[in-house]
Amino acid sequence: NAPTASPTNAPTASPTNAPTASPIAPAPTDGGDDENPCANVCGGDKVMTKPDGIFAYEDKPPVSCSILQVVALGGALITQEECSFLPGLIEEICGCELPDRQVGCSVCGNGKVVTLPNNVFEYVGYPAATCAVLQTAGYNGLVPQSECGFLPALIEDTCGCDNGRL
Repeated sequence: NAPTASPTNAPTASPTNAPTASPIAPAPTDGGDDENPCANVCGGDKVMTKPDGIFAYEDKPPVSCSILQVVALGGALITQEECSFLPGLIEEICGCELPDRQVGCSVCGNGKVVTLPNNVFEYVGYPAATCAVLQTAGYNGLVPQSECGFLPALIEDTCGCDNGRL
């Protein structure tokens, strides 16, 4: 009798997980691109002077203008098409105007923008905030001018301040 060959099974491939997409795309620093086209809900060089204004659109829940800007910076919820008509809808409610006076500041310093918008900046005595929220607050005049001068040195490493234009 010939020896019986032991049964062989094909090797089982290890299970692999599909790559997980990042839930929030980084905010653009150059005015947007196809993946995140809405860097400024007011459009162009306009700044928001009424961040507490409330915007309601069709079947969407009402939202403050400042939150609308933060959502736009997150890049996941406002499409390029929506961004193209949004400035006309919110201009009065959010007080979108060309800056003819010093309304706010770049929290990264003149000519610099946040490049790590999802990082969180913490400082004693102040609530923690993402760098995107800080940037929006600065541009909208919610950061006191007295703090605009020293804030860049405090947030540069955390927020990745670099040359650019929002």
